[in-house]
Amino acid sequence: MQINQVYFRSNAIDLYGALFIPESGTGKDAYIVCHPFAEEKKSSQKPLVDFSRRLARRGKYVLMFDFQGCGDSQGKLSASTAQRWLQNIDDAIAYLKSTTGLTEISVVGLRAAATILWHLAKKTDTIQRYILFEPVHTLQGHLENLIKQKMVNELLTYGRVKRTKELLIQDLQAGNAIDIDGHEVSSELYHSFMHFDNEMDAQVLDTKIKMDIISLSISGTPSSESEKFYRKIQQPACVNFQAIKVESFWNKIDGVNIDPLLAVADSL
Repeated sequence: MQINQVYFRSNAIDLYGALFIPESGTGKDAYIVCHPFAEEKKSSQKPLVDFSRRLARRGKYVLMFDFQGCGDSQGKLSASTAQRWLQNIDDAIAYLKSTTGLTEISVVGLRAAATILWHLAKKTDTIQRYILFEPVHTLQGHLENLIKQKMVNELLTYGRVKRTKELLIQDLQAGNAIDIDGHEVSSELYHSFMHFDNEMDAQVLDTKIKMDIISLSISGTPSSESEKFYRKIQQPACVNFQAIKVESFWNKIDGVNIDPLLAVADSL
């Protein structure tokens, strides 16, 4: 297996990616792996790399990439929106197709990225399979939960909360940016999350789409977050909903056992 650092264009900027190439140099399948938002990206980086390695060792091409304004990609987070990230995914798919010569690509997303991938399903019918790991119920609610975690961190660090959740949300609604643990979140990003959430309420998928929603929980039963997402989308005919027993590695500093996650890679 070989891993190449690559760059491709999207929204007039360069995005960074890691292309995992099977040992044989050829593969019949290809996957795009999309990272979660903010600090969850940092915590989940190694597990997602290990997941991508496992796929590549099983003869599949894999492209992991950083959304614009994140990681090593160009752009600022403050200038990012959910719509621009969706375009990033479209361009990543086009890049992987041109690089591998394959016409059908599968996509994998964790947390917020999984929820964004849901919106891709209404735009294209060329995706072979969707793997949504622990999608967040709503993007707006996810952002507000990150604000709550920011307040907890401030309380632990400084013994007080600098600004309440209500005041921070008022800033976003008024057109101002806020800082969430070093990530500059703009009003535009916040409102794009709201727009995506509203679109989900009216979205119906083609029953030909192959989609797996996989809840990741320490109990091995579906989490309340993933259950809310599944009930919201109401697509039992084309969606396989299951749960696997694994710790929430996206909010852990120390490593956790992700063997159940790697077992999913083995099954693909």
